[in-house]
Amino acid sequence: MGERWQALVQKRIFTTHIFLGSPRRSDAIKTLAKSKKGDLMTQNPEQIFFPVLALILGTLIYTAVMGLTRVKAARTGKVDYRIFKVYRNKESMPDTMLKMSNHYDNLMTMPILFYVLVTVIYVTEQVDNTAIIFAWAYLASRLIHSFVHLGKNHPLHRFFAFGSGAVILTVMTVRLGISLVR
Repeated sequence: MGERWQALVQKRIFTTHIFLGSPRRSDAIKTLAKSKKGDLMTQNPEQIFFPVLALILGTLIYTAVMGLTRVKAARTGKVDYRIFKVYRNKESMPDTMLKMSNHYDNLMTMPILFYVLVTVIYVTEQVDNTAIIFAWAYLASRLIHSFVHLGKNHPLHRFFAFGSGAVILTVMTVRLGISLVR
């Protein structure tokens, strides 16, 4: 077996000893505490994917709502259906639909970086409680951004929500970079 695989198996064995109260429990805790990061990793690193799944689910629901809104607008004649063929003359769409379209574009940009970053954090075994907290904080910033953008759409409030998400992603990226260099 490769070294990395052996390390993973050993880590799982130690985790099992910790939770099942094995006689080797204290040895397992000491060994984990001496890990290269110097702190105990979260017991369930897969938890970092819950905010990802929540954001994906929210995006899919939003996509369905936007699609239904467009179909309804085209059927009732509020919008010429030909706009949706090549998206020319988007300005002729009602403000609500234009806002929804712009918001959908936002959901397809910055969150992609989040998805990739979380995957890299997981694959490189850098998941800790702080990374999970940052992932949830990023989800919160996206939800706030969505409520502001689709609600009153106050530019300054929207900027702060978007900016906080960008700062969170930056901090997550820097933390990952530092932990990989060590």
